This record gives sequence, structure tokens and C-alpha cells, in this order.
Amino acid sequence: MLTSLTSRARIPTDVDCKPYIFMGNIRKDVVKDLGVFVDSRLDFKSHINSVVHRASAISSSLFRSFRTHNHAFLVRLFNVFVRPLLEYVCPVWSPHSVQLVDQLENVQRRFTKNLPGLRNASYAQRLSTLKMQSLQFRRIFLDLVALYKIVYGLTVLDAADFVTYDNQFTRGHALKLLKTRSNSNLCLNSFPNRVISLWNALSVDTISAPNVYLFKTRLLSNDSNLILSFVRDGARR
Repeated sequence: MLTSLTSRARIPTDVDCKPYIFMGNIRKDVVKDLGVFVDSRLDFKSHINSVVHRASAISSSLFRSFRTHNHAFLVRLFNVFVRPLLEYVCPVWSPHSVQLVDQLENVQRRFTKNLPGLRNASYAQRLSTLKMQSLQFRRIFLDLVALYKIVYGLTVLDAADFVTYDNQFTRGHALKLLKTRSNSNLCLNSFPNRVISLWNALSVDTISAPNVYLFKTRLLSNDSNLILSFVRDGARR
């Protein structure tokens, strides 16, 4: 996606290679492209390790810098300074392995646990009290928003490069998509394949939203429970 985006928009690519030694030869195993570490296995573990380290450091510094018991103020700080690091172009690198999903979620889990009066509450209870969503919920939500933009031609990306329309649909909305068949977990869990089943199950009212703002609003009001059904249980507790 990054390569397609940069080539179509003619944006210069910022490349930063991290070499390592293998049998005496220097090889470039991880490349930084537009702020995302891309590794040879495409599991984005290097990128996730990097953003979790940075986000955790900033999250901890918030409690050292601001002496307040105001939950709303601290959550606002988290949403402004921490969450963007954990969500930057996440449709490109969103993980499917339990380990990496938990690694990301632990940043918000620790933050909410350190808020005054919430240490003994479960993660689900803390999210409910603070009116927050799990980070995995947020990534699925952002996947769907990105897919909406591609399907409706609101980006420089060509929809034909990403999706195939299902002309055999008999129920639901008219923009159903076909999933790519593959024996590879990498392909099955890549964007947009990982959210096509969810996209196909969205309500007609949500899919027919005339703009991105209304799509987001209807997605949360009409289909939030549907998204929750795709969130791993461990990301909510």
C-alpha cells in the first residue's frame, strides 16, 4: 500500500535501513518507509516494537508531567500524544498474532490501570468508565474507514488493486466484496482481506453513507456490536 501510494502521488520515500550481519555479509532486513518499519517477513514486528516503546515512554511521562486526578483530562492527553503513534497507517501493519495484538493493547491497558481509582477494575470496566474503545476495536474501525475511502474513490489508490466486487449477492448491501482465497496467513490477514467479511455484514444505512464523517458516525451507532464480535476477547479484558 505504501509503495502504491508513493508512486501514484509522487511522494519521495524516506528510507532508513537497519543492516545486520549474516555469514559475514551485510543484509538489509528492516526498511523504514514513510515512518513504518517493513521487515522481510511482513509481520511488522519491528514496527510494533518501535511504536510500543515510544508510546509507553510518552504514556508514562504524562503521569510524571501532570499531577491531576481528572480522568477526562488524562484520557485527552493519551488520545492526543499516545494513541496516534499506535494507529499511524495501521491498515498497513495491523497485526493478527495474539502476541502482537496484546503488545499494542498493553500500552492502553497500563495507562488506564494507572488512572486514580481504577487500578482494581477490569480492563473492560475501565474502558466503559472512561468511554474508550480497545485499540484493536479502533484498528478494525480504521480498516473499515480506509476500505470505504478506497471503494468510493476517495484516495489516490485504485480500488481495482485492492478489491473485487461480488456480483452474486442476494441479501444486504450492493457493495459486497470477494475475499481472496489463500493458504497463507499473511494474505488472509492482510488489508483489506481481513475485514471483508465484516464489510459485507455492515448495514445498508452504514454502507450508503454519502461521506466519510457519516460513515464513521453510522458505523459506531449501527454496527459497533458487529465490530466488537471481531475483537479478540483478550483485547477487552
